Amino acid sequence: DHHALVLDSKKYFSKEFDKYSGVLIDIYFDYFLAKNFSLYSDVSLSTFASNTYSILTNNKDIFPERSVQFFDYMIRENILERYAELDGMKKVLHGMTYRIKERFPLYESLSTFKDKQGLLYNNFMPFFEELKLHIAHFRE
Repeated sequence: DHHALVLDSKKYFSKEFDKYSGVLIDIYFDYFLAKNFSLYSDVSLSTFASNTYSILTNNKDIFPERSVQFFDYMIRENILERYAELDGMKKVLHGMTYRIKERFPLYESLSTFKDKQGLLYNNFMPFFEELKLHIAHFRE
């Protein structure tokens, strides 16, 4: 959340969406990841989603009930694959709007996202490359 590229991205949302700008960047960066999944993985997004859903389903007993309810929703709506579509993002943002206390209309950020998509993508690409390098150090 404190990375320079994330902070630069947050500025496009901070005026209208204040404390939710970081959440929005997480979601929109997930969109870029899902949309370009083949650049980052040898398996398809569909296969990745299916494998993830199987792992969650097979391990429901170790998660709190609230998490299990979210996983059921995530699987039913195929959220991981829907992240690659703007309509899917809209659904995710609508869902989040009704899960937060203030009912802040996060879905209204889509117009800003569409307007700034190129700039945000230009921040996402080097950020994600740095993130991959950072994670690789933990695997060594």
